[in-house]
Order: sequence, then C-alpha cells, then structure tokens
Amino acid sequence: AAAPPPPPPTSSRTTTTYPAVTEVEMTPTVVPPPMQPAMTSAVTHPRMVGFPFWNGCEAPPRELQTPDGRTVRLNILFKHVTCCGEGGGVAESDAKRPPSSLAGRVDEAAWRDFMGRQLMDTVKLRTDGCGMCLLCFTGIVFTLGLGLLCCCEKWSKEVMEWDAALRDWQRRFNEQVLFPAGAMAKTQSNCVVTGSGRDRQRYIQRWIAIATTPETIASLQQEAHLYGDIQSGCCGIHWCDEHQFCVHPWG
Repeated sequence: AAAPPPPPPTSSRTTTTYPAVTEVEMTPTVVPPPMQPAMTSAVTHPRMVGFPFWNGCEAPPRELQTPDGRTVRLNILFKHVTCCGEGGGVAESDAKRPPSSLAGRVDEAAWRDFMGRQLMDTVKLRTDGCGMCLLCFTGIVFTLGLGLLCCCEKWSKEVMEWDAALRDWQRRFNEQVLFPAGAMAKTQSNCVVTGSGRDRQRYIQRWIAIATTPETIASLQQEAHLYGDIQSGCCGIHWCDEHQFCVHPWG
C-alpha cells in the first residue's frame, strides 16, 4: 500500500490576540451630502453617531476603553484663540500632565511643553477674526466690493500659515514625545450645520485624538482629519477648499 502523505508543515508564526475595543471600527464612512448649497460634502465619524450635541456640535467621547477598563484612545478638545486674544488650546488640566493611560510612558515636562506653550503658540496664529471681519466690511463698503479680494487673500494667508504650523506641531509632538511611548496624535474636527438659507449656521468642534495601542494607532492612521460638513471652495477659489486642512479652519 502507498505510504500516507506527510503532514503539512507547521508554521512558526504566532498570533497575539488583544482585547476588543468596545466601539465600532473607526474607518471613515462617507455618506451622501445633505441638502445644502453646492460644493459641500459630508463625512460621518462612526464613533460620533448617536452622541449628543456639545455647544451645538457633536464631539466624540473623551475616552475609549476595552472591556477590562483599559483606555486605548483619547479625544482631547481644543479651541483656537478668540478675536480678543482669549482662550485657545486645551484645558489647563490636559496641558499640565499626561492622562493616566500615558503616565510613566511619556516625559511629563515634554508633554506640558507641547500641550501647553507650543500648542498655544500655534493656535493663536488663527483667531475668530472679528477685527478682520470689520476691516473687510469697511473695505467692501467703501470700494464697492473690490476690497473683498484683498481681504480674502489676507485671510487665506493667515489660515494657511495656521494650518502649516498645526501640522508641524503635530509632527514634532509625535516624533519627540508620543512615538517613543507607543502612541500617536492626530488633529480632527466635526462640523454640524443647522438651518438653511440665511439661517444656516455651522458649529465646529475640534479635538486631538491620541491612540495608545498598536491597534488604535492603525485605525487612527486611516481616519480623516475632517468630518461632518466640509466646504469645497468659494467662487472657484482653491484656498477655500476645507479638504486640504488638518481641522476645519472656518468658524
């Protein structure tokens, strides 16, 4: 009788199973845009579906945990500076010390420097722009609208510089503080629109997402920077396209 075939070779590879995250997958889901003016799009962040409004705008939960209570993702809210030079950055408690899930993994002095002084120096490059709005309105009135182009160019330059500085802050924060600790940060934002026509109002929430495990880092890398209502331009002007920014720049 013929000899039985040899058994298949065994693999030397092993598989490590990690606790499942108690949230849906973070892969962005693109949905059809709502009935709004042309040149807008809408992207829904799966982790925000069903969450309540916060000052008119949905924001993700601050912490995401595994069933055993291990925090694997943080979403730290931050704001840009108001037109009067007030506010901006993250809450003082977030700037002072790293969260407990990163305690002992990151240098506290470096955390305070990046989340405090350096982030504040970055976000203050962009304000709510009430002074700019007054300047633009005055220019438009006295130049029969010709001043609009000049104001838009100046506003565009400010926003582009702000976005470049925020991206640079994010890169350095990751390379110098978080990557060595097995974590990663990414700036994100969500825009909710209410009303229509003259009553149309945009509400924007911004946050710094920090993933603290290999699995959540991989998911965060696949996520978009912007969610919700995303404007694609104004009168064909490229710099108004919000898709090119790392958070919503307007409002």
